[in-house]
Amino acid sequence: MITKEEFDEKVLKLAEKWALKQCVYCDPGTLVSVEGMLDFKCINCGKTMRPELYLEEFVKLVSKYRKQIGIHNDF
Repeated sequence: MITKEEFDEKVLKLAEKWALKQCVYCDPGTLVSVEGMLDFKCINCGKTMRPELYLEEFVKLVSKYRKQIGIHNDF
């Protein structure tokens, strides 16, 4: 069970990773530029980071927390 404080911390961590262009999945999540492209890849997991991945993680986190606190309706 996740507390509100833990939820807030996870949301802030995701926001920081997005703003600092770090891997959404790894810690520390250092990204390197893919040669000749605008994309960045994580040096740990090798995944290419795109804004959609950060948004997906936000949605997963919020959905899980909403269900936990009893909010089951979708937008």
